[in-house]
Amino acid sequence: MTSRCKTIFSDIITNFRPLAVGLLSLLLVDFFQLIIPLVIKKVLDLLVTQMTETGLETAHKARKPFLTLPHSIIHAPTRLEREKIRSSL
Repeated sequence: MTSRCKTIFSDIITNFRPLAVGLLSLLLVDFFQLIIPLVIKKVLDLLVTQMTETGLETAHKARKPFLTLPHSIIHAPTRLEREKIRSSL
């Protein structure tokens, strides 16, 4: 039994650096798994607060969206919507 422990401890000592890097990597991944959802929640809360304080239309006009899709992909505009779009141009 003591020879097994001596073998395990000698292996730990010889491979200390890779074991420490692996353990640190696991701890870092766990830390990010806790922090990233909190950051996303904070960003979304700030966006919602800004949109409610300034009004949805002004917040939408102030920024260009990251990804824009053609209006027809989302839904086909009705005749009244087309008239509103033409009059706003």
